[in-house]
Amino acid sequence: GIGAGMEVSVAVPYIANWQRVETSGATLANESFSGIGDPTVRILGTLPTRAVSTTAIFSATLPLGNPALSRNEIHTSLGINIHKVLRPAFVSGGLTWERDWKSNVNGLGYNAGLGFFLNHALSVGAEVSGVTVLNPTVGAVRDSTILGLKVAYQTTPDFGILASLNFGVATNSPQTTMGVTTYWRF
Repeated sequence: GIGAGMEVSVAVPYIANWQRVETSGATLANESFSGIGDPTVRILGTLPTRAVSTTAIFSATLPLGNPALSRNEIHTSLGINIHKVLRPAFVSGGLTWERDWKSNVNGLGYNAGLGFFLNHALSVGAEVSGVTVLNPTVGAVRDSTILGLKVAYQTTPDFGILASLNFGVATNSPQTTMGVTTYWRF
């Protein structure tokens, strides 16, 4: 945190990808690559609302990762998220405006989720998230929607682990991804 109701975070992803395509005993493709992806800087501010918790978010992803894993352009987003805790359940949702600066592409992002606290430290949930490209180039992907299943374990108020399994539910979405995220507030 950098003050009352404001946080800055930095995420540096490590990406590992394995792909193998086989047909009738013949291997058509067998590729794997890994490395550091593009880092993201995020600024979060809590807005003064009463009925739900509201957070404004600005993020910028910078093309500083492994060139094979990089988007090779600056990606920014500005959005708002809301969430409400109704013990033992919680709900969340949000909207973002997204922009890729080099390719001059704008998008509208969205997310909605539902989860349950299993005890004081463990929670499970599901989230639908996606983006609709507002000005796609000819032949470019227009929409991407992902269903994510998540398990979170918060060891202390400042440290936790989140595991996710994500499935693409739109034609142009990634098929299946898995992730493990750790976070530490100081």
